[in-house]
Amino acid sequence: MFQDLRYGAGNLRRNPVFTATALLCLALGIGATTTIFSVLNAAVLRPLPFREPDRLVEIREFDPERGRERLPAASTFLAWREQNQTFERMARNGSGGPHVPVSAGRGTEQVRLQVRLSVVGVHLFPLLGVEPVLGRTFVAEDFRESPIDSVVVISSGLWQRLFGGDPAALGQELTVWGAGTKATIVGVMPPGLWVSPQNSMVDVWVANDVTQVSLADLRVAEPLHGLGRLKAGVSIEQAQADLQTISRRIEMDAGTEDTPWHVLVEPMAEWLHGRYTGTLYVLFGAVGCVLLIACLNVATLSVGRSAARRKEIATRLALGAGRWRVVRQLLTESLLLALLGGVLGVGLAVAGIKLFIALAAGWYPATDEIQVDGTVLGFTVGLALLTGIVSGVAPALRSSAVNLTDALKAGARGTLGRARHRISDVLVVAEAALALILLVGAGLMLNSFVRLVRVDPGFSSDQLLTVRFDLPVKFDGKAIIRFRPSDAVVEQQLLERIETLPEVDSVGLISARTPRLPVSIVGRPTAARQEPLRAAYGETSPDYFRTLQIPLLRGRVFTARDGAGAPGVALINESMARQFFPGEDPIGARLQADLREGLVHEDFIDDQPRTIVGVVGDVKDVRRGLRAETGPVMYVPYGQHLGGVYPMLGPWGTRAKKRLVIRTAADPLSLAGAVRTAMADVDPDLVPYGIMTMDALLADSAAQEEFWMKLLGLFAGLGVALAAIGFYGVISFAVTQRTHELGIRTALGAKRTDVFTLIVRRGLVLALLGVAIGIPTAVALTRVIASQLFGVTPTDPATLAAAAAMFVFIALLACSIPARRATKVDPMVALRSE
Repeated sequence: MFQDLRYGAGNLRRNPVFTATALLCLALGIGATTTIFSVLNAAVLRPLPFREPDRLVEIREFDPERGRERLPAASTFLAWREQNQTFERMARNGSGGPHVPVSAGRGTEQVRLQVRLSVVGVHLFPLLGVEPVLGRTFVAEDFRESPIDSVVVISSGLWQRLFGGDPAALGQELTVWGAGTKATIVGVMPPGLWVSPQNSMVDVWVANDVTQVSLADLRVAEPLHGLGRLKAGVSIEQAQADLQTISRRIEMDAGTEDTPWHVLVEPMAEWLHGRYTGTLYVLFGAVGCVLLIACLNVATLSVGRSAARRKEIATRLALGAGRWRVVRQLLTESLLLALLGGVLGVGLAVAGIKLFIALAAGWYPATDEIQVDGTVLGFTVGLALLTGIVSGVAPALRSSAVNLTDALKAGARGTLGRARHRISDVLVVAEAALALILLVGAGLMLNSFVRLVRVDPGFSSDQLLTVRFDLPVKFDGKAIIRFRPSDAVVEQQLLERIETLPEVDSVGLISARTPRLPVSIVGRPTAARQEPLRAAYGETSPDYFRTLQIPLLRGRVFTARDGAGAPGVALINESMARQFFPGEDPIGARLQADLREGLVHEDFIDDQPRTIVGVVGDVKDVRRGLRAETGPVMYVPYGQHLGGVYPMLGPWGTRAKKRLVIRTAADPLSLAGAVRTAMADVDPDLVPYGIMTMDALLADSAAQEEFWMKLLGLFAGLGVALAAIGFYGVISFAVTQRTHELGIRTALGAKRTDVFTLIVRRGLVLALLGVAIGIPTAVALTRVIASQLFGVTPTDPATLAAAAAMFVFIALLACSIPARRATKVDPMVALRSE
């Protein structure tokens, strides 16, 4: 073995061009594959960092007929927790909730930050088996006096930012501006802790104990995800049946047996990783194609190189070496080459991970977990060995099957037989087909992305600045957030203050749209058991529509007269007019929205019917992305309603998200500082975040499609480049082998164009064969990304034709280089060399 390694290393040194080319191909293939495996390992394959993660599950309810899901109500979850027979422990978990402004420290040393808060159940951390790095987590004693108490646990990151990692942080108070709430820090959680499918990195955890809260007070409690730890030996099916029985018992007691909601229990790993799993496996398949192309490329180069070693191999066999001994020598060289490529590939993977993190920002933010660790290195070693075998076994077997008499007669001339030409052709055609599959996938994503960014959002995004902020709320001690009448005044003062800023043309305000709520048309009876009409619900300032330049199709928009004491009015969008009033004029009709389903306390229910005064154009909800269909939307004046409050169980909370839209005459971002100052002047508790241009916000809404396009485009580029190297190698070796023939043709009067066409024709035939195989295969395989496409199908003729044409062009370009060299063959030199 050492002799084989020594001889193989010498051979690689003596053939630097072949070695460098093969190493480049293998390093690119192995490096790209290792990069995606590193991400896949961190996001999907690695067990959750919790105690016995296989027993952890997530629980919710779903309606199989309508395909809808919902989080369990507090009362339902409490019944599950008390009556189940299959769970060791159950707890609730927030989704990585609102941004809240907090401060810590004393006097002039106070530090203020905008952080992310999440409400969780008291038993969440014990359920997960996560221990704090400092202090403790929540205990039942924290809630003896009240179901909600001012005790918090903070993240390791916030601990570092606020206190510099000082252990004295325990026992210090955290203050929420505006709400006036002070909470004692009792623990610090380990770095990188996230328990949300949105992968939200929470900074502050607040707990609640539903057992001590009257269920009447929990009608509007924030719905939280249900988590549970199964008892040993209990299956998911048994747990689901257990909870379903409890739910049916609750429904019978309430007289609602006909409810369509069923209990759904799924492994916690699937719940957390669901948004990544499909995407990463598709990307892993794509990068696998790149690696396979690299293997085929090295195999093609090895077959071509075997012509120069034909006499050497024949001599070995003639001197008594067995065929397996020769194969072993050749495979050793291939494995050595692959291992060297693996070493380079690890270096490329480290850079590739940084590139992936840059491209995937916002899609997979827990980037600290993506690294080249022991598992990844083991994978890379195994991958390199497999690559060496795949790329070396066929050339080794073929090279060792030589006719001794013919090989030794050939002298130093070294020729390739027809069989070897066929092997090279098959390998390069396979490369072409694989590269074309990647090229079609990248082309579809590019086509989809271009169509997506051209979607009309329903407003003009030029010269628009957007600012998000939350109004502080007041907690009344009963898990209900009370509306402050001064909020409307604050909003009006804020609008007036920003309008006075230089370069501001107009400013508008909107609350985040609620989920689609039941809306009835006053005076129009609803048939029994008929599904109620639903519409999203948003509150706007009068100038909101003018600022965004949303077209008014009928009637009028809101004015300053549509205030708190005026009759209730509403605007609807075009989709709502078409769905609610087909063939009718909606102006003058009266609507009534049922806000209870939107988590609004009964004190805030909008009892007054609203008269439709206008119809505006459809506007895309950029939070949901440009690809989402625009459904019915009902707008109300922000001064006529109590603000779409989203109560939550906890001492802190925020009202529905607010967004300012500011149309400017200058660069929108140049006003960011002035807007911050204006908000602080109106109310120091108004802390803006997410300040960005509307164009950037629209770009963010297409971020996932852009992510797919860039990664598949990168893999397609690598695949096509490797395939082009393969074409170049095959044609280049063919020119070398046919030097004598080309000299005779030139001596007999063949023109340079004839020689050029002769050589390129072979490359064209191989490229067309690759297209003939690759296109049908691509049509079958690209269906796995159909859900990511927008406005285009996997069988889009234009994309397929463009990908095929581009690949054939690149292949011919690669073939033209050796073809040009063939036209310069001197017939006398060629004939003399024979």
